[in-house]
Amino acid sequence: CPPAYQGLSCQDCAAGYTRTGGGLYLGHCTLCECNGHSESCHPETGTCSHCLHHAAGEFCERCAPGYYGDATAGTPEDCQPCACPLPDPENQFSRTCESLEGGGYRCTVCEPGYTGQYCEQCASGYTGNPNIHGQKCLPLGLPKQPRLVVRIHPSRTAVSQGSEVTLRCQVSGEPPHFFYWSREDGHPVPSTAQRREQGVELHFASIRPSEAGVYVCTCRNPHFTNSSRSEVVVTEGPSKAISVTVEEQKVQNVKAGSDVTFLCTARSKVSLWGVGERGKCGGILAKGRQKSSRSGPRGPGETC
Repeated sequence: CPPAYQGLSCQDCAAGYTRTGGGLYLGHCTLCECNGHSESCHPETGTCSHCLHHAAGEFCERCAPGYYGDATAGTPEDCQPCACPLPDPENQFSRTCESLEGGGYRCTVCEPGYTGQYCEQCASGYTGNPNIHGQKCLPLGLPKQPRLVVRIHPSRTAVSQGSEVTLRCQVSGEPPHFFYWSREDGHPVPSTAQRREQGVELHFASIRPSEAGVYVCTCRNPHFTNSSRSEVVVTEGPSKAISVTVEEQKVQNVKAGSDVTFLCTARSKVSLWGVGERGKCGGILAKGRQKSSRSGPRGPGETC
């Protein structure tokens, strides 16, 4: 079958193509028109399926709810999230928005207590700052609640790479408490970091230099939000002066009275002098046993 066709008699449109009304007999098969947001459509009707890039519509011609832009431009960046006023779900006070002529957008359904083009202001009778992560507009006259006090322990730590690091967010104030960890430089928290105890702790099992930086713990309760910062410094530690390995076989089953030899390999950047009698290489030998020994530098493959 030629491109765009399939079937025993090439009578069907191939995947990614749809039938037009023109031409002879069954018509022609042409590429799906999905504005660059889908590669598949119905072979007969042309309706696009599985629109990507936050596009929606029969031909992926508009942005999905919560996004704005011109989906017909044909790029993955056509539809951007509505920030009403922030893109974070905790500070999204309108779930829908609409594009404006000349660019930009307007949040269309601000929740009670919010106003402005982006729901970025508190309405009359409300107080707060919805432009700060985790904060809301609250009715005036609410009884004062004890504010949150947030501290990260430790506030600064310097460790060598590969070390275990735990940052703990300590909070005093009315519960319930909800925790959110971020980095001050705007980069995402590394995927290797574990959030433990419902977000109270941020744990690194083996930290890397690329994970150094200032980490921010933001805590909120139904009334207040506060945050604290902790600096993590990671240094590339010096390599080990000596690396010792017991070669295979490390476990040997032998009869009593038999000779047994273990091969101990040592590597370093400088010459090594002497062999210690403790540890994996030799250990404290039982009476009547021997340990190879010689003065002078040791090289790889030293027998112990």
